[in-house]
Amino acid sequence: NTILNNYIGTAPGRPRTLGNGDNGIYVMAPGITIGKANPDNSLDGNIIAWNARAGIYVGYGQGTSIRGNSIYRNGTMGVDLGSGGLTPNDTTDGDSGPNTLLNYPIIESVTRHFSSTDIKFRILGEPNKEYTVDFYANDTLSASLFGEGKDLFAWVTVTTGPDGTGTWEHNHLYSLYKWEHVTAIATDADGNSSEFCRAVCLE
Repeated sequence: NTILNNYIGTAPGRPRTLGNGDNGIYVMAPGITIGKANPDNSLDGNIIAWNARAGIYVGYGQGTSIRGNSIYRNGTMGVDLGSGGLTPNDTTDGDSGPNTLLNYPIIESVTRHFSSTDIKFRILGEPNKEYTVDFYANDTLSASLFGEGKDLFAWVTVTTGPDGTGTWEHNHLYSLYKWEHVTAIATDADGNSSEFCRAVCLE
C-alpha cells in the first residue's frame, strides 16, 4: 500500500486552511509506504502540512517507510511513532513497537560553505545494519524542536559497526540558506522509518 502525490492538510493556492484537527496521516497497519522508497525526485512525495497534531502518526505495525515527503507546519511533530510524543533513542535500538521505535539519527553539526554543506551525523542502531538517512532543510522550527522535513536535499546509506554505532560526514554539493535548519530521518533495511531528529542550525 502506497500513499503518494497527495496534499494532506493543504492544497495548491490554499496553504493554511485545510489542516486536519488531528494527525495528517494515521497508520494502523504494517507495510505502508508514504512517499517514495527511492526519492530521486522529492516532488513525487506527499505534502503534509498545517495539521493540528503530527504530520504522520504510526500507531501500529512495522515496515512503514516515510521518505521523500514535504512535512512542515504541523502542530506537534513531523512523524510520531506510537507514543504520542518524542520516543527517546535507546542503546542498540532493541525495543519494539510501531516501526520498531527505530532510533532517529543524530546530527552533530551542519557547516555551510560557499558552494557546499558538510553534515556530521551518527546513528545508535543495531549491530552491522544498513540505514538510509534522508536530510531535510526547514525554514521554521517545529514546536517539539525535533523537526519536520520540508525540503529533501540529500540522502546517504550507511552501515553500523559491531557495536551498532557509527559516525559519518556527508558533503552536499550545494550551499543551504543561512537561516535554514537541518533535520534527518532514518529508514532501516526492513522499511521502518524513524521520527525526525532534533533540528540543527547552520554554522
